[in-house]
Amino acid sequence: MSTPIKIAALVVAAGRGERAGGDPGLPKQFRPVAGTPLLSRTLSALLAVEAVDLVVPVIGPDQSGLYDALGLAHPRLGAPVA
Repeated sequence: MSTPIKIAALVVAAGRGERAGGDPGLPKQFRPVAGTPLLSRTLSALLAVEAVDLVVPVIGPDQSGLYDALGLAHPRLGAPVA
């Protein structure tokens, strides 16, 4: 019996977004686009793909508070890696 292929998506979102301009204290992945933070949009899009078994965000070591404030919860969403 063969094991089914597992698919994991790593979302690398650890940057500071300095070249993007705007609020220097808010990295671009946490900035809202049409009212929703960019990282929330990205993670939600990947979680909507049934073939993806696990989605793991990679964030900066000082961004856990910003990530927690997104309030994301999903059975296939892994804990963020800093």
